[in-house]
Amino acid sequence: MSKQRLESIGLGRGVPARGGPRARARAIAWLAVAVLLAASGSAAQQEASAPEPAVGRAGEPRGAATDEALEAAERAEQAAREAATSARVVAEAQRAARRAPARSGPYLGGAFFYAAENFEDRIIVKSSTGGAGFVGYRFGEFFAAEVRYEGFEGFDLKARNGRGQIDGWALTATAKVYPFTGAVQPFLGFGVGGVRFEQRNVFNDGSRSRADDSSAAFRFGAGLDVWLNDSVVLNGEAAYLAPIDDDLDLEATILSIGLTYRF
Repeated sequence: MSKQRLESIGLGRGVPARGGPRARARAIAWLAVAVLLAASGSAAQQEASAPEPAVGRAGEPRGAATDEALEAAERAEQAAREAATSARVVAEAQRAARRAPARSGPYLGGAFFYAAENFEDRIIVKSSTGGAGFVGYRFGEFFAAEVRYEGFEGFDLKARNGRGQIDGWALTATAKVYPFTGAVQPFLGFGVGGVRFEQRNVFNDGSRSRADDSSAAFRFGAGLDVWLNDSVVLNGEAAYLAPIDDDLDLEATILSIGLTYRF
């Protein structure tokens, strides 16, 4: 390396142009140090002038795109939680709806009814109204057993020789079958029991009579239960009450509507 070249970078002043290998090694070392110092100063200046990056929640650099991605992820997570909660509520409501009509347990209720007479043809009869009360037990989804009391009042009679009135009651034990389950349940019923009627007559000549009669009876019915909630049921029924005694011609068709409370 010539003296003129070393002097141009400020490291060769006073160094002989001609020297041995040791002099040349020292010159190369000084040149390397100068290059390293220059490179280090340039890097420090660039780092000092660079802008400070944004820092996220965890201390990591992030930009606007990262913020939007995080917000979108949070919204998606919240929507997923809300959807899961809604699905659980709907599933629980469906399970409760299925359990309510199918559960076993006792019940009681009452009804009002209209009784259309099917008496003998030689008299004119005004149909009766009345009330009923019943208690029963539901055995799972498809069967129930029930005891029912029905009170009749005001079968008004009119014949050629006078007029009269029949009151009475019926007490029956009924087995009920539910072929379908759900909030609306049709049913069929078959019962046996007894009836008792009291007849009071006033004849055209002013005389009076009174007679009581009773008989075993069959009761056939079909109806519909409509569940209003887990415990209250609206029910309607059409039934036919038929005394077994042929001499007691007091058959009737009963149309009733009532409420049942399930425990």
